Amino acid sequence: MMESRRILNSIGQIDEKYIVEAETAVQCESGRVKNRRVSYSWGALAAACICVIVLGASAFAWFGTGDWPYVGTESGESVSSTGDSSESKDSFSPTDETTMVGITIPPVKVSLPDKGVTADMSLFFIYQGRFYAEYEHLKGQDDLIGEYVATVTPSIDEWTSGEDYLELTGTMGGEVYMVKGMNPEFMLCSRFGDGVITYINSSGLTLENGADLFEERLCLTGNYRTVEFENRESWYYGKDEVYELGGEHEAAVSRFIEAMDAAEFMWAKDIPLEEGQDNIYDDKEIYHLYFRMNSGMNVHLRLFEGGYVMFAGLRAACVQVDEDSFNSLINYLASISQK
Repeated sequence: MMESRRILNSIGQIDEKYIVEAETAVQCESGRVKNRRVSYSWGALAAACICVIVLGASAFAWFGTGDWPYVGTESGESVSSTGDSSESKDSFSPTDETTMVGITIPPVKVSLPDKGVTADMSLFFIYQGRFYAEYEHLKGQDDLIGEYVATVTPSIDEWTSGEDYLELTGTMGGEVYMVKGMNPEFMLCSRFGDGVITYINSSGLTLENGADLFEERLCLTGNYRTVEFENRESWYYGKDEVYELGGEHEAAVSRFIEAMDAAEFMWAKDIPLEEGQDNIYDDKEIYHLYFRMNSGMNVHLRLFEGGYVMFAGLRAACVQVDEDSFNSLINYLASISQK
């Protein structure tokens, strides 16, 4: 289980000469559908995949929308497609081109592995020029499945050339559907075995404050049935020491959500480290929080010292919750887990 938590992603760049225009169907909040003409860069957006380099043991990737927008591991170490630490994470500065409040997630870029390098690829597909990456596998949640969207051809593997990253291709194959209650530009799903896999697209996503993600896209407030949590060690080593927060903690949870919604988004790589600390995951992460939604989905949050909160499906970004709201919840979590 520990290896499944150790993430190794390789992201690079394909020629950006592949530009297309397409009419995209956009579902408005009112439920109406309208067409919008959008230009896509296939080198940076539609021709997008992430390879997980297998180094001896089997590595499993939560990637793409959830990963850093530069080459690196979960701990922030930078690696090439051959596993050579050669590129500094500081070489990517997402704020260089903008001074706006909040952030805009850049398009995912990709590098193909060198010949002779063994690679494993996680599930993703390309639809209307957008890159949808696997978020979670949900057993027995067919009620999530909405209107049919398209059928994807599973024609991409670790050796596929850049020009073959085409519309409606991916590492998965089969029918793709809307997720009931969710914006299809942000999330879609597919059937898989005994359940459903959800996929998230974040390329070009602009987030100013927490409400842009937690409310407008994840519909958190008033739509969850329970809240559960486990500490960093339990999650990392797969101990499954998960606890449920009772109703007596609802006030602290509500206050925490309000604080997240009001907080401004920032880049997770900018979370400050203390002297002697190597990365936020090993040195600052303390809890994983799970909102079990009425729909059957889960909103998985990662909590770090200093009040930083990250959605597990979008690891490039985070918010910093005010100290009182954060500590109030953390104190409840600590008291429950110590019983």
